[in-house]
Amino acid sequence: MQDIKMSYVNSLLGRMTNGSEVSKFTVLEECVEAMKLLVEDAKKCYTEKVDNLNEEMLVVDGCFILELLYSYYLLTHSKEKTNEESKISHLVFSSSLMLNTVLQDLLLLENQLPFCVLEKLFHITVDKILDRPHNYFLFDYVVSYFSNMPMSLEGESTTSNATNCCLSNLDYAGVKFVADTGQDLFQGQCFPGVSCYFTSYAFLMDMLVNSAKDVEVLQKAGIIENYLGADQDASDLFNNLCKEVFVDEFFFTDTFNQATEYSKRCWPATRAHVRRKYFATPWTFIAFCVGLIAFGLSITQFVRSFFT
Repeated sequence: MQDIKMSYVNSLLGRMTNGSEVSKFTVLEECVEAMKLLVEDAKKCYTEKVDNLNEEMLVVDGCFILELLYSYYLLTHSKEKTNEESKISHLVFSSSLMLNTVLQDLLLLENQLPFCVLEKLFHITVDKILDRPHNYFLFDYVVSYFSNMPMSLEGESTTSNATNCCLSNLDYAGVKFVADTGQDLFQGQCFPGVSCYFTSYAFLMDMLVNSAKDVEVLQKAGIIENYLGADQDASDLFNNLCKEVFVDEFFFTDTFNQATEYSKRCWPATRAHVRRKYFATPWTFIAFCVGLIAFGLSITQFVRSFFT
């Protein structure tokens, strides 16, 4: 991440100096001197005491944020951009994972810079770029960036139902699982440009598989073959696949929501409850049969005593 920050800082300095190393150094010195005067005031903006904050950190983080905002503006407003601009922008904006990581990182309280720091650096750097729109101020760049960034909050309503919509529950509710005899997942969906298909599949399996029982359902349906040994090992594998992974678009939302709604219906839910409680193992089935026989005998004895 530090390498990306330094690339963005270099890109920002290059925008206003036409790539001249001497001019870059002059602007950088001006930024450092300005931050020396602001560093103590910046420390007062944090609720907790920060001893490791210095002018170099303010310059690097501040210029990185400014270049990030300005690069996003160019990507969304400029009709043409140079190869160098495309290369620098590619570091963050071409990857959904990197884009989300940077966004979440910026929103963390401990990583936020005081606005006075950004404002001062803005006037030294971005404000002096010749071909930028001068009716655009720092606040406009910030609003433009954060108002259009994808937030990973939309998936909460879907993933919150994952426990209730695991494979074993759906199996108990009467859902049938059939193995796809079509092309291989890796051949059909894991290629450049549409990587979210495979990531979405991994997320789906993570939500549906929560226990060894869920893995057993997949094996019985012929959907997977477990070469890991224990079913719990396979379950752990699915549950660890998507840790710290961000999916830009979940392609199985409709399918997952339909399965969830079906499992909540009265008859499927009742069926699932009965099968889970009384037919999950041979012992619960035997206990259920014994209880049913005892209940039948009690009814028979009651009826016979009533009529005699």
